[in-house]
Amino acid sequence: MLSRMLLATLFACLLASCDGGGSGGIVPECGDGFLDAGEECDDGNLIAGDGCDEACQIEAPRPLGITGEYLVDIQTTSDDCGFGPGSASSPVEVVETGVDSARVDVPQGGAGGECNPEVYARAGNTLTRMASAQQQIGPCIVQLDLVTVLDFFEGGSLAGTETNSLSAAGGDCSGLTLPCTIELALDGSRCRGCFQCVAPFAPGSGAGLGFLGAGRASPPGSPPS
Repeated sequence: MLSRMLLATLFACLLASCDGGGSGGIVPECGDGFLDAGEECDDGNLIAGDGCDEACQIEAPRPLGITGEYLVDIQTTSDDCGFGPGSASSPVEVVETGVDSARVDVPQGGAGGECNPEVYARAGNTLTRMASAQQQIGPCIVQLDLVTVLDFFEGGSLAGTETNSLSAAGGDCSGLTLPCTIELALDGSRCRGCFQCVAPFAPGSGAGLGFLGAGRASPPGSPPS
């Protein structure tokens, strides 16, 4: 009797393509709930969109919905330009314009200022912007090159940095310490009804300054005290 049961079991194993080991002796396959060679994950199904796709590969996190108004605190973390420490708060509005892009509207000079629409490249929940502008500081024409990075998180918060590199572009810049760099830290959370802009920005009004022109104590455009 036992020999017949053993033969029946072996016969059933052959029909099921047993390999004598691994996941219960069955040939490994995606969706069986076991992590096998070539699989980054196996959640027991072949459904994409749940973190593990139909080929048992880990899916990139779904981008958050980042559209909305935010109140951003701006803090100078380093400044070798001689403008001194500064801090400010500015409401901004984020508009999603595609999977790989977004627009951040920043009122220049703080709430109620001229609205400066800034276009960012988007990678998941991170926005990145590189821009350049020229500003008159006394008799000196200053070249400003900036890099802004914003990371968005569950719960409606953001954090980021902005690096502003200043260099002489013309005029008499002997009274300024150039080239130099101003670093800003950005920390924000969602708000409702806090964003205000009086009008789209006008050329030469400070457009392109990013968060440096959004209310910092001593932004370029005024000589340091």
